[in-house]
Amino acid sequence: MALQPVNIPEQLLQKLKEVAAREEITVEELVRDALEQRINGNGFSQLFAIGDRNVNRTGAKPEDVETEIQAHRSERRR
Repeated sequence: MALQPVNIPEQLLQKLKEVAAREEITVEELVRDALEQRINGNGFSQLFAIGDRNVNRTGAKPEDVETEIQAHRSERRR
């Protein structure tokens, strides 16, 4: 099966670039992750369930979120 090009509207492409930059990943990584989540059925409900379990386990508060995100990104870069 040959790979087919995908047309992404300019406005959506700009949003992809902004999100990728904010998450410190490439647009390709962002798109691949999103496709895998969608195909594998790993939508937001599963993500929220994981978050709820972690909050219950750690006792994290809303003000802890940014610190945890930065720690995760730092670990990913290693």
